[in-house]
Amino acid sequence: MEIDQSRLREFIMWLWEIIEKRDKELAAHGVVLMLLGSSGTLPQKDLDDLLKRARENPPPLLLARHKEARETLERLLSQENPEDDLLRFLREWKPSGPVH
Repeated sequence: MEIDQSRLREFIMWLWEIIEKRDKELAAHGVVLMLLGSSGTLPQKDLDDLLKRARENPPPLLLARHKEARETLERLLSQENPEDDLLRFLREWKPSGPVH
């Protein structure tokens, strides 16, 4: 079965966008949890504001990691037959790790 390269690229990049959004959301909640741990409590209004600001300002290391992975995916998907390299990247990529 022949793989339609344009559809594969579209699908992979769609998935990657979802992964980036979830990663940023997890980082935002992590920041808020660290602040809660150090202060003890926060009123709901402050919590909502903190989450909003953390979502709008993801950690630079997280953004750099996303940019590097996206560039790698773009490069791999531009190859004529990216299947082996793409599978290797997806197997080896680790989404976890410190972001701040």
